[in-house]
Amino acid sequence: MINHFNHPVQIMLDDEKTFPLVPANSTITLAGKQYIVSGGIYVTVLDVNGHILKPEYAAKIPGDSGCRSIATLEVSPQ
Repeated sequence: MINHFNHPVQIMLDDEKTFPLVPANSTITLAGKQYIVSGGIYVTVLDVNGHILKPEYAAKIPGDSGCRSIATLEVSPQ
């Protein structure tokens, strides 16, 4: 059974596409913990205050590449 991250990370699409794509089912590190990320589109990960996190936290989410709204990134611990 996969336990989902209790506190979803807010993300914002990166129109500039300056961050690399993360391959489907790969992992990212948030607050020192690794999480599996679904495939999808370019995003910039924001913290709870809306500040952009370090580039290594860049991730992808499933969705329409034309979407420009803030969404929720659901990540699961590995």
